[in-house]
Amino acid sequence: MEVVMKRLLLVLFVSVWCALRPVHGGPEALLAQEVQSAPAAELGPKARARVFPALAALPADTDSFFAVSKLGEALAGGLAAVIPGADAVAELDGFALGMSEAAVRDLERLMPLFQVLSQAEAIAADQWSEKATPEAARAIVAQQRESRHRAGELLVQATRDFHLAPIYAVLTCKPGSEALLHQLSVLPLMVPVEADGPLVLMARGSSRGFYLRGDSLDLSQADLAPEHETEISRNLQHARLYVMAEVIGNKLVLAVCSNLDEVKLPRRAAQSLLGTPGMAAFDSLMERDAVALGVSSPAVVKMREELNLSAYRGAAAFIGAVFKRLGEENAAMGSAAKAVDQLLQQLEVLLKPAQGAEQMMLWREPDGFCLQLVTDAGDMGFAPGVLSYGAHHDAPGTLFFAESTPMTGLPAVDVPGLFQLVEEVQQAYINTLLPEYAEAEARSLRELQQARPGLEKLAAGGQKIASALGGSVAVLVQEGDAAMPAAFSLRADVADAPVLDEGIRQIQEAAAELELPACFGGAGPLQVQQQDNAVLVSTGRGLPLALPQGGTAVQGGSVFSLNVQALARELNRVRASEADAAAMLASAVKKLEGASTIRGKRLYSTLRVVLNKNN
Repeated sequence: MEVVMKRLLLVLFVSVWCALRPVHGGPEALLAQEVQSAPAAELGPKARARVFPALAALPADTDSFFAVSKLGEALAGGLAAVIPGADAVAELDGFALGMSEAAVRDLERLMPLFQVLSQAEAIAADQWSEKATPEAARAIVAQQRESRHRAGELLVQATRDFHLAPIYAVLTCKPGSEALLHQLSVLPLMVPVEADGPLVLMARGSSRGFYLRGDSLDLSQADLAPEHETEISRNLQHARLYVMAEVIGNKLVLAVCSNLDEVKLPRRAAQSLLGTPGMAAFDSLMERDAVALGVSSPAVVKMREELNLSAYRGAAAFIGAVFKRLGEENAAMGSAAKAVDQLLQQLEVLLKPAQGAEQMMLWREPDGFCLQLVTDAGDMGFAPGVLSYGAHHDAPGTLFFAESTPMTGLPAVDVPGLFQLVEEVQQAYINTLLPEYAEAEARSLRELQQARPGLEKLAAGGQKIASALGGSVAVLVQEGDAAMPAAFSLRADVADAPVLDEGIRQIQEAAAELELPACFGGAGPLQVQQQDNAVLVSTGRGLPLALPQGGTAVQGGSVFSLNVQALARELNRVRASEADAAAMLASAVKKLEGASTIRGKRLYSTLRVVLNKNN
């Protein structure tokens, strides 16, 4: 069950993000486009099903989904070259994965299963205990015992009244190719089954598949207390996890659930997800050459973020708990335990979980693809401004170009305080190690302590410079040649010149203290100057970013452009070891263009991939 659920989650979390209108032109055109473009008229369920046929098999209560159109066309060429007979996949027409709000709630409840059975904490504890002093090793073992007890309690709670609402996966084929789906429908019956194993083959009506018996699960890997293992086995005694496949017309539907009576298979598009009012928001995509569409509900986004942070939280909680045990007779260890908690709090501020729904749309354009995403912006924002340097994005020799109006709402970082916490935790860790292991860690700590004043000054200078800026910041990297390395240029408008001066001074002092080379990637000396309320930074051939002439006023945002052909040439010139990979990329992709803006606390991001004509 663990493996099945993990794989389902991984596939589901591909579904993210949303919808902007495609326009042609440079990255500024991407930024200037409307958030959504309405279709000529609202489409009906049948019209939507012609674009994303697999969505017509998802029930109307589907809350989060991911769908692909023209799947066979995308797979056939690549697979046919390596798998004999794989050209049959060209008959596939679409794919979709979806789940309801009830299924999401069930998965949230089952999250302790994924966390407890991951074994990450046990591996870290084993590695630590091998290097630890006898006293610290005893504390580690004692904490492992307590952690296993807590894990057992979590598993008991998670498995009580086990339930999983249906999660659906759908494959569709082109008319006349239904035989392919019938062949694929027997795949669930080809899983290895042992006479006394947890898997049982079954058929129900026109569905076929297998179920996983909860009372046959092997819990030995979790290393649980006997009383917890007994209670979990009792909870799962009648639990079943079904994986069933059924062919309905030109659709193969795979359902994963704990109760087959809850499976709902719509027979008409109007009864499916495609008939719900919310799908009208994506009708503009339906009228284009659509490739993929996805929506993740706020609950799915939260669950994904919790899983991403769980590894950090688990490791920090374990380390802090060991320090706390040792701190019963050692004040420094007790202080280090509090430092671990503070470090975790700062980490969670920097990695603040996303909020709200996420959406994605991908479609073809005459010269490539366009991917557009909508996610939660959190406290981050873009101030209004003028983008003035767009002409550089497609100029000869431009390798990379980016420009942005000032960003707001970024989390503040107490760098000196952060270093103090890191030192305190690292020193406590060193004190738990045997001498032969402690010396290498102590050497690393001494190096950090020696560099700390310079690093703090570097961070303070960077923060001052950022606070002194106003207007736009533009970055340009120009391709090098045999006689001259690549040239880097930056121009930033200045709102507070005295603060900027102080920031530059601090960075220069920090560079001297840290003995940083005064160059950028071997491109020559770093030049910093101020001119007409702007700070100019450059290497190599000097600064090509002249004073702006006009510009495009925007409500705030950023744009970028990457010339993949120029990047390949540059890598081939300076890093021969990467020449093959660069050439392969350049043979397919001409350039990448992107833009981001924030409207109504939502971050809208657009990426256009421009392909070479032979692709």
